[in-house]
Amino acid sequence: MDCVDQYVLSHFPERAASKRLAKRLAINRKIPAWIEKALLRNQAPSGPALELGCGPGGYGALWSRFSEFTILADIRRPFAMMAAAHGAALVCDAHNPPFRAESMALVAALNLLDVTPEPWLLLGQIDALLMPGGICVLALPYVANFNGPADLIATIKGARPELPHLSYAVLASNEWLPWTVPAGERLVHEYQVHALIARKLPV
Repeated sequence: MDCVDQYVLSHFPERAASKRLAKRLAINRKIPAWIEKALLRNQAPSGPALELGCGPGGYGALWSRFSEFTILADIRRPFAMMAAAHGAALVCDAHNPPFRAESMALVAALNLLDVTPEPWLLLGQIDALLMPGGICVLALPYVANFNGPADLIATIKGARPELPHLSYAVLASNEWLPWTVPAGERLVHEYQVHALIARKLPV
Protein backbone atom coordinates (compact mmCIF):
# COMPACT_ATOMS: atom_id res chain seq x y z
CA MET A 1 0.00 0.00 0.00
CA ASP A 2 1.66 3.25 -1.13
CA CYS A 3 1.32 6.78 0.29
CA VAL A 4 -1.47 7.75 -2.10
CA ASP A 5 -3.52 4.67 -1.20
CA GLN A 6 -2.99 5.29 2.52
CA TYR A 7 -4.24 8.85 2.41
CA VAL A 8 -7.17 8.06 0.14
CA LEU A 9 -8.40 5.47 2.63
CA SER A 10 -7.81 7.80 5.57
CA HIS A 11 -10.14 10.31 3.87
CA PHE A 12 -12.57 7.76 2.45
CA PRO A 13 -12.76 4.73 4.79
CA GLU A 14 -15.68 3.29 2.84
CA ARG A 15 -13.29 2.47 -0.02
CA ALA A 16 -11.33 -0.05 2.07
CA ALA A 17 -11.05 -3.54 0.61
CA SER A 18 -12.56 -5.21 3.68
CA LYS A 19 -15.38 -4.30 6.05
CA ARG A 20 -13.05 -4.83 8.98
CA LEU A 21 -10.56 -2.21 7.76
CA ALA A 22 -13.37 0.16 6.77
CA LYS A 23 -14.79 -0.09 10.28
CA ARG A 24 -11.41 0.58 11.84
CA LEU A 25 -10.81 3.63 9.63
CA ALA A 26 -14.30 5.03 10.26
CA ILE A 27 -12.94 6.65 13.42
CA ASN A 28 -11.38 9.28 11.11
CA ARG A 29 -14.84 10.82 10.69
CA LYS A 30 -14.50 12.28 14.18
CA ILE A 31 -12.15 15.02 12.93
CA PRO A 32 -14.49 16.51 10.28
CA ALA A 33 -17.45 16.07 12.64
CA TRP A 34 -15.67 18.10 15.31
CA ILE A 35 -14.63 20.77 12.81
CA GLU A 36 -18.18 21.03 11.47
CA LYS A 37 -19.65 21.57 14.94
CA ALA A 38 -17.03 24.20 15.72
CA LEU A 39 -17.66 26.06 12.46
CA LEU A 40 -21.41 25.99 13.03
CA ARG A 41 -20.78 27.86 16.28
CA ASN A 42 -18.21 30.23 14.73
CA GLN A 43 -19.10 31.21 11.18
CA ALA A 44 -16.48 32.44 8.75
CA PRO A 45 -17.18 35.72 6.94
CA SER A 46 -18.56 35.65 3.42
CA GLY A 47 -15.96 34.59 0.86
CA PRO A 48 -13.99 31.64 -0.52
CA ALA A 49 -12.39 28.79 1.41
CA LEU A 50 -8.97 27.30 0.65
CA GLU A 51 -7.51 24.01 1.87
CA LEU A 52 -3.74 23.77 1.53
CA GLY A 53 -2.36 20.24 1.36
CA CYS A 54 -5.83 18.90 0.61
CA GLY A 55 -4.78 15.33 -0.19
CA PRO A 56 -7.53 13.51 -2.11
CA GLY A 57 -10.12 16.15 -1.21
CA GLY A 58 -12.06 14.39 1.52
CA TYR A 59 -12.86 17.68 3.28
CA GLY A 60 -14.05 19.55 0.19
CA ALA A 61 -17.75 19.10 0.95
CA LEU A 62 -17.21 20.32 4.51
CA TRP A 63 -15.57 23.60 3.48
CA SER A 64 -18.30 24.14 0.87
CA ARG A 65 -20.89 24.23 3.64
CA PHE A 66 -19.23 27.31 5.12
CA SER A 67 -18.03 29.27 2.09
CA GLU A 68 -19.15 30.78 -1.19
CA PHE A 69 -16.53 28.85 -3.14
CA THR A 70 -14.00 26.16 -2.21
CA ILE A 71 -10.49 25.71 -3.60
CA LEU A 72 -8.53 22.51 -2.88
CA ALA A 73 -4.76 22.73 -3.36
CA ASP A 74 -1.96 20.18 -3.07
CA ILE A 75 1.62 20.11 -4.32
CA ARG A 76 1.20 16.46 -5.34
CA ARG A 77 -0.52 16.15 -8.71
CA PRO A 78 -2.19 12.75 -8.03
CA PHE A 79 -3.93 14.19 -4.98
CA ALA A 80 -4.98 17.39 -6.74
CA MET A 81 -6.47 15.35 -9.57
CA MET A 82 -8.48 13.27 -7.08
CA ALA A 83 -9.56 16.39 -5.21
CA ALA A 84 -11.02 17.85 -8.41
CA ALA A 85 -14.00 15.52 -7.89
CA HIS A 86 -14.80 17.41 -4.67
CA GLY A 87 -14.24 21.05 -5.65
CA ALA A 88 -12.06 23.36 -7.70
CA ALA A 89 -8.54 21.95 -7.41
CA LEU A 90 -5.05 22.98 -8.41
CA VAL A 91 -1.43 21.96 -7.97
CA CYS A 92 0.52 24.54 -5.98
CA ASP A 93 3.10 24.95 -3.23
CA ALA A 94 1.44 25.95 0.06
CA HIS A 95 4.48 28.11 0.83
CA ASN A 96 3.82 30.22 -2.28
CA PRO A 97 0.10 30.01 -3.10
CA PRO A 98 -1.09 31.95 -6.18
CA PHE A 99 -3.76 34.06 -4.45
CA ARG A 100 -4.14 37.69 -3.46
CA ALA A 101 -3.53 38.76 0.12
CA GLU A 102 -6.61 38.77 2.36
CA SER A 103 -8.67 37.03 -0.32
CA MET A 104 -9.85 34.02 1.72
CA ALA A 105 -12.58 33.78 4.35
CA LEU A 106 -11.35 30.38 5.53
CA VAL A 107 -7.98 28.68 5.16
CA ALA A 108 -7.40 25.10 6.30
CA ALA A 109 -4.14 23.22 6.64
CA LEU A 110 -4.64 19.75 8.06
CA ASN A 111 -1.62 17.59 8.89
CA LEU A 112 0.62 20.04 7.07
CA LEU A 113 2.28 22.39 9.56
CA ASP A 114 4.05 19.53 11.27
CA VAL A 115 5.53 17.98 8.13
CA THR A 116 6.88 21.11 6.43
CA PRO A 117 10.50 22.17 7.00
CA GLU A 118 9.28 25.79 6.94
CA PRO A 119 6.34 26.03 9.39
CA TRP A 120 6.81 29.76 9.99
CA LEU A 121 6.66 30.52 6.28
CA LEU A 122 3.52 28.40 5.93
CA LEU A 123 1.80 30.05 8.90
CA GLY A 124 2.78 33.43 7.51
CA GLN A 125 1.21 32.55 4.16
CA ILE A 126 -1.99 31.36 5.82
CA ASP A 127 -2.17 34.63 7.74
CA ALA A 128 -1.51 36.68 4.60
CA LEU A 129 -4.29 34.89 2.71
CA LEU A 130 -6.94 35.36 5.40
CA MET A 131 -9.12 38.44 5.43
CA PRO A 132 -9.56 40.12 8.83
CA GLY A 133 -12.14 38.11 10.74
CA GLY A 134 -11.37 35.04 8.65
CA ILE A 135 -11.10 31.55 10.07
CA CYS A 136 -8.09 29.24 10.03
CA VAL A 137 -8.46 25.51 10.63
CA LEU A 138 -5.29 23.67 11.62
CA ALA A 139 -4.65 20.05 12.56
CA LEU A 140 -1.36 18.52 13.73
CA PRO A 141 -0.96 14.80 14.42
CA TYR A 142 2.82 14.60 14.74
CA VAL A 143 3.88 17.62 16.85
CA ALA A 144 7.14 17.80 14.91
CA ASN A 145 7.57 21.58 14.62
CA PHE A 146 5.70 22.67 17.75
CA ASN A 147 6.17 21.68 21.37
CA GLY A 148 2.57 20.58 21.84
CA PRO A 149 -0.78 22.37 21.46
CA ALA A 150 0.11 25.20 23.84
CA ASP A 151 3.06 26.13 21.63
CA LEU A 152 0.89 26.37 18.51
CA ILE A 153 -1.71 28.46 20.35
CA ALA A 154 0.97 30.81 21.66
CA THR A 155 2.41 31.09 18.14
CA ILE A 156 -0.84 32.20 16.52
CA LYS A 157 -1.22 34.76 19.28
CA GLY A 158 2.10 36.36 18.32
CA ALA A 159 4.39 34.88 21.00
CA ARG A 160 6.97 33.54 18.52
CA PRO A 161 9.74 35.92 17.41
CA GLU A 162 9.46 34.48 13.89
CA LEU A 163 5.82 35.67 13.60
CA PRO A 164 5.22 38.45 16.13
CA HIS A 165 2.46 40.02 14.00
CA LEU A 166 0.07 37.05 14.28
CA SER A 167 -3.08 37.92 16.21
CA TYR A 168 -5.78 35.24 16.50
CA ALA A 169 -8.59 34.39 18.88
CA VAL A 170 -8.87 30.65 19.54
CA LEU A 171 -12.47 29.58 18.92
CA ALA A 172 -12.11 25.83 19.49
CA SER A 173 -9.29 23.44 20.34
CA ASN A 174 -9.24 19.67 20.75
CA GLU A 175 -6.01 17.83 21.54
CA TRP A 176 -7.24 14.24 21.30
CA LEU A 177 -9.00 13.60 18.01
CA PRO A 178 -8.17 10.14 16.60
CA TRP A 179 -6.72 9.70 13.12
CA THR A 180 -5.82 6.32 11.66
CA VAL A 181 -3.74 5.72 8.52
CA PRO A 182 -3.59 2.21 7.02
CA ALA A 183 -0.25 0.65 6.19
CA GLY A 184 -1.75 -2.63 5.03
CA GLU A 185 -4.78 -4.84 5.56
CA ARG A 186 -3.62 -5.84 9.05
CA LEU A 187 -1.58 -2.79 10.06
CA VAL A 188 -2.64 0.78 10.80
CA HIS A 189 -0.86 3.77 12.33
CA GLU A 190 -2.89 5.61 14.97
CA TYR A 191 -2.37 9.26 15.95
CA GLN A 192 -3.94 11.74 18.33
CA VAL A 193 -4.54 14.96 16.41
CA HIS A 194 -4.60 18.46 17.83
CA ALA A 195 -7.23 20.42 15.88
CA LEU A 196 -7.53 24.17 16.25
CA ILE A 197 -9.95 26.75 14.88
CA ALA A 198 -9.07 30.42 15.27
CA ARG A 199 -10.25 33.80 13.99
CA LYS A 200 -7.87 36.41 12.59
CA LEU A 201 -8.30 39.57 14.61
CA PRO A 202 -8.56 42.92 12.81
CA VAL A 203 -5.46 45.08 13.15
